[in-house]
Amino acid sequence: WDTNLFVGVGEEDALRTHQRILEERLQRELKACGLLQEQGDLIRELRLDQWKLRDVKTTNTLRRHALLHKLATQILPAQEKARQAKEQYDELEYLYLDRMIKKSKKNKRQRSKFQRLLNTRFPNYKARSGEDGAEAIEQRPSKRIKTAEASPTKTPRSKNVKSKSKSKRPPVQKEESPSLPDIEPIVIEPSPREQSDTVVVPDSHSIAEDAPENVRNIVSAIERSGGEASLDFIVSDFMEQSPGLPLEHSRRRVLTCLSLTKKIVRFRKNPVNGKYSVLPGL
Repeated sequence: WDTNLFVGVGEEDALRTHQRILEERLQRELKACGLLQEQGDLIRELRLDQWKLRDVKTTNTLRRHALLHKLATQILPAQEKARQAKEQYDELEYLYLDRMIKKSKKNKRQRSKFQRLLNTRFPNYKARSGEDGAEAIEQRPSKRIKTAEASPTKTPRSKNVKSKSKSKRPPVQKEESPSLPDIEPIVIEPSPREQSDTVVVPDSHSIAEDAPENVRNIVSAIERSGGEASLDFIVSDFMEQSPGLPLEHSRRRVLTCLSLTKKIVRFRKNPVNGKYSVLPGL
């Protein structure tokens, strides 16, 4: 058996030959595309790596365009058709109930049932004018509103009740509570051992004072990572800039700086990979 006859199987020389043939074929294809015009080993290797590694942003952009196309061609027209069908059905139901109310003028009980059903189903609905000979019908006020408006003018007793309701009561003066004497706060000084173990936690005021410096550190961390950086990378870089600060306090300070300095710079979070990028200020 001669192993050199079978490409990819056998001695190391055959494997190297096979790899060299594949690389030469790839170089010829890249040269035909115009990607290997410069002469240089380093540039050639970089172009080969760039050809092998596909850009993830391109696939995300294509997927987003596909979703937008589907939204514009399928989802939105389907929603519009469903909305128009519902409007037509509601209009027909409204016209039917209104016609039954007009037919049942003599039967007050049946008319009140249809009127109640109409007010419940369509409280603010008006029929379109010009379709099926139906005009816009405005709902009349109920009988209770008429009686409430007419009752004050019928009897003088209602006027008295109205005047009584308008009478103002004197304001009630609240009794002032006796002032307590000032109590001095008790200060407990920690022991030297506790002082060595304690960690100074910055408050919001101190964070607001040194916010520009922290923002510069965050912006430099994002720029070093290529324009986008995750929250863990920013926090780790922040801990390197300020040694001795625990992880939880560093994370809290970074998030507080992001919320306090919107006028200096703006940070945008990518919803796909959860990384932050820097945008110009307001």
